[in-house]
Amino acid sequence: MDDLEQKKLVKKIEVIMPLFAAPTGYDLTSMKRLKGLFAEIKRFAIRTTAIHPAIKKIYRKFAPGSYFLTTYAATSNFKKALAAYKLTELWGGYIQFEDLFYEHGKKEYRDLAYVFRGQAVKKLDSRIKKEMAYTEDILQRYWLMETAYKKLLQVGHVFTDSEIRKFILLKARSIQCYSVLLKKYCQIPDTFVRFINYNQAIYNFYDDYWDLKEDLDDKAPNTFILALVNAEEYTLKNLRKLTRVQIVALIKKKEVWMRLQKIACGFKNKAEKIKLPAAYQFWNFLPRFNYEFFELYF
Repeated sequence: MDDLEQKKLVKKIEVIMPLFAAPTGYDLTSMKRLKGLFAEIKRFAIRTTAIHPAIKKIYRKFAPGSYFLTTYAATSNFKKALAAYKLTELWGGYIQFEDLFYEHGKKEYRDLAYVFRGQAVKKLDSRIKKEMAYTEDILQRYWLMETAYKKLLQVGHVFTDSEIRKFILLKARSIQCYSVLLKKYCQIPDTFVRFINYNQAIYNFYDDYWDLKEDLDDKAPNTFILALVNAEEYTLKNLRKLTRVQIVALIKKKEVWMRLQKIACGFKNKAEKIKLPAAYQFWNFLPRFNYEFFELYF
């Protein structure tokens, strides 16, 4: 590990973290600096640690930087924080390649997924393994729902707000595994787990927005497509003929984003009512920051 690189990163952390020690109100500038810090942590890991080439290909799909900072905020231990990062990186590789297996059915994806899972499990004690079994049950439920929704999409099912809310929240809960992994390094209360579930649900709308064309090509459930598709004009087949620009224009024209914004607002309100431990104060405004995606893009 490059000591100079580490010292530079620690200095940035020590400058930014006090901004959230006693927050008095939402500050967009501070939030942007925090997101920049997440990105810097990620760049540090890429520069200074070994990363499997397959994980690099799907790296944009998950953000272990936030879990590095969670561990560091609780322990002030850089070594533990980086270990937490690498552990969530491995489990992220497992989730993403297992997800690709469910989408495409290619055995090579599942093989890769279980390589990463196996490497991660070796680092866990029996207590955490037991809790991880529960989070994997959530993952299985999500993948079953994703498969069911994929079939409904292809027959032009008109999805209700309730169905979309259920789908996006279960998808968010599937990352509950990361909270359990962090218990290897620091205290993680149930309130924190609930909080990040709601925050992730809001962020997933942003993720779906950027994955619009990719999800259409894969015939994969995407909240914007779920809200737009019907059995007549906006069938999955017809939507796949459109460019990404045309799809976004249609989402704006039909005000599909307003349906999703309402759902996201419900998650934001629930998250903001949850009290977090002092060390994790920096998470407090992430739900609002992610929610503002709707205002910025629509």
